[in-house]
Amino acid sequence: NENKRMDLKTVLLLIANIFLAVMFLFSGISKLLPVEAFELQLVSEGIFNWSTATLFSRLLIGFELSLGIMLLIRYRMKFVTYPVSFLILFAFTIYLIINLIVNGNSSNCGCFGDLMPMTTVESIFKNLFLMGIIVVLFFKDKGKALTNDYLPAAIFVLITAVLFIIFPRAEQVKPVNTPVFTEVVTADTSAKINIKDSLNIDSGKNLNSNKEATHSDESKTVTKPVLSTVYPKTESIYSVFNSLPEIDLNSGIKIVSVLSLDCDHCMEAAKKINNLRSTETINDIYFLFFGSEEQVPEFFLNAGGTFNYQIITPQRFFPLLKKSPPRVSLLANGNMVVDTEGENAKIDELIMKYKQLIILY
Repeated sequence: NENKRMDLKTVLLLIANIFLAVMFLFSGISKLLPVEAFELQLVSEGIFNWSTATLFSRLLIGFELSLGIMLLIRYRMKFVTYPVSFLILFAFTIYLIINLIVNGNSSNCGCFGDLMPMTTVESIFKNLFLMGIIVVLFFKDKGKALTNDYLPAAIFVLITAVLFIIFPRAEQVKPVNTPVFTEVVTADTSAKINIKDSLNIDSGKNLNSNKEATHSDESKTVTKPVLSTVYPKTESIYSVFNSLPEIDLNSGIKIVSVLSLDCDHCMEAAKKINNLRSTETINDIYFLFFGSEEQVPEFFLNAGGTFNYQIITPQRFFPLLKKSPPRVSLLANGNMVVDTEGENAKIDELIMKYKQLIILY
């Protein structure tokens, strides 16, 4: 019976060791899918710029994968692998706690990349659980371990070299983010329009207070300004995506959406934008997608309609974001009138401003 208990204890400790190794391997691999998403996480936290993030991300992933392999092959468990595993998890946990205090409970801390999103709190508890396993293994695991002095360095160099070959550092296309335009109404005008009572929107009061108006029995006549006098034409951060000859993102009123094709929040944003079609005739919406061409038909089917779109590379997509998709921008002659991003993007407010602009101009 005592031998059976010892065998069971040995098996449980071995399973715990393998589980720990798999978690480190999974953590490293998940950050590669795609690696640009993990790089964005580093940049958005203000820790790195895009140039250093592309280097650090591969070094960190290589370290995690190396640690997972060292756990599997049982390299100096008591004196190297377990202590290093504990310290790296402890450092990550301290960082997550600080981030939780400063920024709140993020919907995805990036620990498992975009493959398995985890909140900051979930990741903290995950790390504490793994640290507990390491403590138990440190004191209870009596198994034999490899002791070659050069093995850890050889594993790290080999894995990191492979990462740089398979996932080479690509130059990120970093747009110059233009500030949101502050509207200044000028006296320059070009035409008069009739605004019927059917144009009953929240902006009506502002419209009447900012524009010279005369009253008649049937309608209100207001002076309609020229778009270029309020929003002088400028180059937007999306100018590079004027790939279709009929689309000029720096001219007129446009809605540009930066969306991932496998993002639920992006789908919700697309649905809200598509709802505009029930009340407006719209030909000035443009989608910039991250994903594959095969995903587009299903995305549009679920969104309720199709739009002009372009699939862009990760090196162009992720630098357009401050933290996470969707990003939706309202442009007037290339000027950023409204810019909203993330899972709490204020799409409804952007749509309201869009309706105001198309009435005014």
